[in-house]
Amino acid sequence: MCFLFFLPVETAWCSLPAIVANYYYPYSKRHTNLPQVVLGVSLQWAVVLGSTAMGVGSAWTDKSVLCLFFAALLWTVVYDTVYGFQDYRSDVKLGVGSTAVLFGNRWGKLILWLLSNTVVALLLASGYVAGMHLVYFIAAAGGTFSSLNLMVAFVDLELPENCGWWFAYGFWGPGVSISVGLLSEYLIG
Repeated sequence: MCFLFFLPVETAWCSLPAIVANYYYPYSKRHTNLPQVVLGVSLQWAVVLGSTAMGVGSAWTDKSVLCLFFAALLWTVVYDTVYGFQDYRSDVKLGVGSTAVLFGNRWGKLILWLLSNTVVALLLASGYVAGMHLVYFIAAAGGTFSSLNLMVAFVDLELPENCGWWFAYGFWGPGVSISVGLLSEYLIG
């Protein structure tokens, strides 16, 4: 926590939600069926934190930054829910919480599809609000749409090894797509 002293004041305050989420995440499966959301906050709050550090005026309330943050958070929920389906049967038996347990085999694919397309909608909204160029929309939103929907279409939530494969490789598509979209916007702008 000593690193906070070296950050600008607003950036230091902005880091607190991520710090709390990081400390709480290991215990969240005992208290909630939404540990993937806690993980998403701990990993993806960096969008807001980085924006604050880069001087985006009031990144906490910037609509483009918040859309990007929530897109990244839901992306984490999607791929970590696929991971959670590896342990679905044992988690149900043991009473361990996860979004995989919450959604179940019956609703899992449908909810993952809805979340995946919400990620894309939030990426589109972020780009629109920020006035980004066409290349961002093609790379970030188009690439994420293709890769997440491919994963949801082909993952077999009842086969742990298949879930493990899609977890290990399925998150790369959106990660690269979003990175390329943002990098291209930076280079063009």
